[in-house]
Amino acid sequence: LDGGEPVQVSWFTHGGGTPRWSPDGRRLLVTARLPVTAIEGSPPWPSARPDAESAPKEPAADEAAAAAAVPPRTAASLRRWLDRRAAEADPRVFTRLDFQGELALAGPRERSRAAVLTLADRVLGGAAGDPADPEPAAGMQWATRGFDETLGPEWLDGGDRVVFATAPDDRIDPDRVERRVLASTDPLGGDRRVLVDLAEWTLQSPRPSGDGRLAFLARRIDQPSDRQWRIGVVDLAEAAGPVRDVAAVQWLTDEAGFDHSVRDPRWHAGRLLFTAAVRGGFPLMSVSAGLLEPAPVVDRRDGFPIGVHGFAAGSGTIAWAETHPANPCVLRVRVGEREVVAHDLN
Repeated sequence: LDGGEPVQVSWFTHGGGTPRWSPDGRRLLVTARLPVTAIEGSPPWPSARPDAESAPKEPAADEAAAAAAVPPRTAASLRRWLDRRAAEADPRVFTRLDFQGELALAGPRERSRAAVLTLADRVLGGAAGDPADPEPAAGMQWATRGFDETLGPEWLDGGDRVVFATAPDDRIDPDRVERRVLASTDPLGGDRRVLVDLAEWTLQSPRPSGDGRLAFLARRIDQPSDRQWRIGVVDLAEAAGPVRDVAAVQWLTDEAGFDHSVRDPRWHAGRLLFTAAVRGGFPLMSVSAGLLEPAPVVDRRDGFPIGVHGFAAGSGTIAWAETHPANPCVLRVRVGEREVVAHDLN
């Protein structure tokens, strides 16, 4: 934060993102994507068609068997396989949107995992060090494993656990997952527990409060194109096991009082900040258990609705990126009741 050269702390082949600092400030919780074919073992779900996921991972015994294997797992071998089949007039070549999403167009299927990076002391001390230093900048440990999809991981219980959204059963084909539950593991990937599992609801974006409460987004699955994402809160300290009863959830928004889909809730000073599409804008809103309905933090400027598509909050300060017809790209900061323009890119 005091300047200097950046230090690379991760080496994920397929990229990483959504970093979250641990409460002790020494670890980063990140997500990384892995191709299904790069994960050890075979997917537990039945394959709907022969492809790289269902093909045996052992190499074929000879060239003839390799030529007949369906289909290979790399782009180069896939092209060779298709060339051989095309020379035999099988398959015929089509150009139709009906085939969008097949292996040749969509690429291999991937899974998202959570990883914990423990930063070296020299990195935490602000020293970039020698790139040839044998000591890595960070040690990496997978917090989730296998073929499960890990979405929106966050620190829980002061950094002792990781909470995330995932499918209720890893034997379900990813294309057929209709709903997700909230689960947690320890940072080493053990002691997995289901925290919230609501039948007929899909859950995402877990947000621990630090005092035992867990907020999340929920949507009914009966009419997914019409239903709105709502904010629910459960008290994990009072729950003896997984929360499965909808009556045990405190709903801070509902379709009767706030008929808008909630996005990206974040705890701040005992309340939840979030954005939503409302009357032509994307205001920054707040809600808590003591409010009958969400209240705008900032929704209009100079008589026009604004758009807030990214924000952060902490220690009494709220910062957000604001879009307005007169100023399309502005970074604003509010400390208490005082609001300033931190950066104007117009």
